[in-house]
Formats: sequence, structure tokens, C-alpha cells
Amino acid sequence: MAITLATVFPASLPLLLSWEAPGPWSRVAFLPATLALFLGAGVVSHARTRGAVILTALTAAVAVAAGAEASRRHWDVIKPTYAVEGRFYLEHPDRLVLSDVPAWWYLPGLHELYGVSQPHYVLALRPDPARDREVLARHDTLWWRARTTPPRMIERRDLYVGVARRAGLLR
Repeated sequence: MAITLATVFPASLPLLLSWEAPGPWSRVAFLPATLALFLGAGVVSHARTRGAVILTALTAAVAVAAGAEASRRHWDVIKPTYAVEGRFYLEHPDRLVLSDVPAWWYLPGLHELYGVSQPHYVLALRPDPARDREVLARHDTLWWRARTTPPRMIERRDLYVGVARRAGLLR
């Protein structure tokens, strides 16, 4: 089990950041992970000594611990982004939010979880022209999370126009 988890570690960051992005380049990380899996399985199955099995298990444990720490650091960096966007969405039901977070399901999930009466978000990474037109028609501007430190929401009429054109609401 530990060897299997250790082989996933090199692929975890690319998958985490762009799991939905098309293109064969994102699958490159699977080649070394698969080779490591077969190598580890071969070492364990052909080990003549208990020491070889223990060394393989320790190596896998170190790789898993490193992967867990990298994931923790990554989430510590992006948590404020999600918190600002989510809090703004829930506190301002009269404002249209443009969400471009990698987890496109975040605002729809908050919407369902908190029972917000009417959706007031547009997803940059998952456009739905019919739904977007309906939401955009109720607003004349949108709010977007600025890439500042700390992150904050800013009004962006120019982005509203671009999203409304993409949805077919404006020409």
C-alpha cells in the first residue's frame, strides 16, 4: 500500500493543479510513478532479506510524508482565496461573482450547502451559456477575486462584458 501511495506522490501536484486540463503532457508524471511502482513491487517480491523489505517500506513512508507536507503547504496558500470568494458570495446575494478557482464546484457547493435562494455566480472554468445568460441578465456588473495579498473582491465591469459576450447575451 505504501509503495502504491509513494508512486502517486510525483503525480499529485500536477493532478492537483490541473487535473481537468486537457493534453497528454499532464500524464507524463505517471510514467516515473508506474516505473517506481513496478520497481518497488519487484524489490519486495524478490527480497532475500527482511532488511530490503523494511528499506522499501521506509522509502515509501518518506515519499508519502513528503507528499503530505507538499499538499499541506499548497492548501495553506490557496485557502484564503477560497475563503474570500466564498464569504463574499454568501454575504452579498445581490452581487454577481465570477469564480475562477480551480475547484469549479466550490461556489455551486456553497450555494447548495447554505441554501442560497438564487444563484449569483458565473464559473470561468465551467461556462454554461444558458445558465450564465439567465444569471447575467439580472446584473450589470460582476465581482472578481483580485490576485492580491491578501485576496479581495473587486468590481469588474469589463469582465462582465466579456462573460456576457461569451454567453451570447451581448454582441
